[in-house]
Amino acid sequence: MKKLAIAIIGITALSFSFVYPVAQKDAKATEILNKVSAKTKAYKTITTDFTYSVKSENINEKQKGKLQLKGDKYKYSIFGITKISDGKKICTISDSDEEVIITNIDFNDADEFSPSEIFTIYQSGYKYRYIKETTINSKTMHVIELYPEVEVNNPYRRITMYINKTESAIYKINFYHKTTSKVFSITIDKASYNTPILDTIFTCGCGIKKDYDCDDQTAAK
Repeated sequence: MKKLAIAIIGITALSFSFVYPVAQKDAKATEILNKVSAKTKAYKTITTDFTYSVKSENINEKQKGKLQLKGDKYKYSIFGITKISDGKKICTISDSDEEVIITNIDFNDADEFSPSEIFTIYQSGYKYRYIKETTINSKTMHVIELYPEVEVNNPYRRITMYINKTESAIYKINFYHKTTSKVFSITIDKASYNTPILDTIFTCGCGIKKDYDCDDQTAAK
């Protein structure tokens, strides 16, 4: 269950084959993504309520979560796990196990994904194309698909983004795992911007839960 909680976002669906040639960087998709990224970067903080789901042939999990994001720092809780990053390290806190695990950030790990990357992932290592407009909950969405330019060290074989046309904001994003049938999805249910967030909530160290066992995997051996 920890691995499910680790990625605030995810990966998969059933097998997918590349039927159509993919432009390196579709002009319409580029314009939309740049607008979303610029708007998001202008915010000092982002707080969201989201729905996280993971599906595969044997898994169908869904849960609500809350995210606080400030630059490269973030904190969120889901599936009984709290994850905190100070921008360099990640603390994974399990209250049921009374345990804290500290690791370095590794974005080549499909189970470790920084929420801040949602808004900029397309800028490096991906080609993408505009697919269509669709309507979800009476709102018009742009659908854009991303594909890795080089599959080596990339945990995803496809990413699908649903972008609210009126707000230029991400509504939903799906990550399709490269070697499994998992699809991790995040849907933004509610978002607020520039709400003051203290840096202290992003503290990552064994001291954040003094009574818990702590495995600091970043410490020099």
